[in-house]
Amino acid sequence: PDIVVLDLMMPVRDGFSTLAELHGRWPSTHVFIVSAYASPENFTKSRALGAEDCFDKLDFLGRIPALIAPKRYSLIKMEPFECGKDPVALPEGRFAIKFSTIAIFFIIFDIELLFVWPWATVFRSLGWFGFSVMLVFLGILMLGFLYIWQKRGLEWE
Repeated sequence: PDIVVLDLMMPVRDGFSTLAELHGRWPSTHVFIVSAYASPENFTKSRALGAEDCFDKLDFLGRIPALIAPKRYSLIKMEPFECGKDPVALPEGRFAIKFSTIAIFFIIFDIELLFVWPWATVFRSLGWFGFSVMLVFLGILMLGFLYIWQKRGLEWE
């Protein structure tokens, strides 16, 4: 192999013996140590066994996001963002509760599907008992739905 990234603490063997074996078999392989056990003694020993360089794992992993996605600040990016509206403008009034109500109904019916889908897959093996239990479940759910409909909770004005 051309490049090997090695940790000093591994489940079966330690990194020092693996590093010595790698350097013995393939002397031209570039070995980099990335370890949470970042002590000067460990890094000195690793370099003596043939490691190119040694990195502290926490420091190394903390720098990866900056390498992958560098931050380019601008005036537009630094402005506060509030749902696509200008945050410094005057409020237009009270926020309608219907948005939240519809979202809650959507979540309730999604959770209902989480119960109905597995029941539908084993419907035949459950027999009449399973059928009656699901009828009770759906009946209670429909009573709630009818109550919401009666209170005009689904009307959008």
